[in-house]
Amino acid sequence: MTGTGQPDGPVATVLVVGCSRGLGAALVDGLLHHTSYTVLGLSRTPGERIPDLEHWTASGRFHYLCADIGAPEVALPIQDWLAATSPSGRLMVILNAACIDRDVRDDATVDYPVWHRVNRVAVTGLGHLLEAVEAALLHRGGVLVGISSINALKPPVVEMRLAYAPGKAYLDMTWRVLDRLWGRRVRLVTVHLGRIEGSPGGGPAVLRKPSYAQAAAWLLDRLLTDHPPRELTYPLPYRIFYRWLLPAVPDRLYCWLIQRLLRV
Repeated sequence: MTGTGQPDGPVATVLVVGCSRGLGAALVDGLLHHTSYTVLGLSRTPGERIPDLEHWTASGRFHYLCADIGAPEVALPIQDWLAATSPSGRLMVILNAACIDRDVRDDATVDYPVWHRVNRVAVTGLGHLLEAVEAALLHRGGVLVGISSINALKPPVVEMRLAYAPGKAYLDMTWRVLDRLWGRRVRLVTVHLGRIEGSPGGGPAVLRKPSYAQAAAWLLDRLLTDHPPRELTYPLPYRIFYRWLLPAVPDRLYCWLIQRLLRV
């Protein structure tokens, strides 16, 4: 496929996949404070169950699409919406969708219906999104952001889930391969998140769990630039440990250390 897009420069249109609550909703809030952006939010949550939808829509720059990223028919309405937006500015796509249901039972057996449900979003849904945005990204240029997790770097210790971490690792490697394919026209950004909460946590500032709003503000400050970084890890303690100190630590030793630290 040919295209004229460039990876760097100002963004005009942003698609947030997984926008109904948590970090996704906070990202939409942050984006709408930048009055030049047109924002499309996508999730499978009916609009009447999204508290901020009326406020977002009142801005005149937000459009909501209720659709399941795991369903193959999701690609066409996204393509139609992107075709209807102005092609003059670059496009940013933020993949924030995830299913975090627990798929490991108390007896350490796998709940396979849940396992399949998680992968339907993490793997199949990722493919549907790429199918939907590929042409627009390559033609217009812009940024493709994948919201990953520190569990793509190290396995979970406390909240045992089987499919979630491999799904995030799948996203990480997909972005690395796409960077080889699309890197001249699309900026690929991987975001590794640690624990964030609905409201700011207590304790020393450096150890405090940030709120979704704080996380969104931190991310947008770095994403909405002409040259966003290719990798971001947040909050800072997670970057120090998971990006700098722990990569060479074997998984068994890592899990033992975390269990001792958290006394679990």
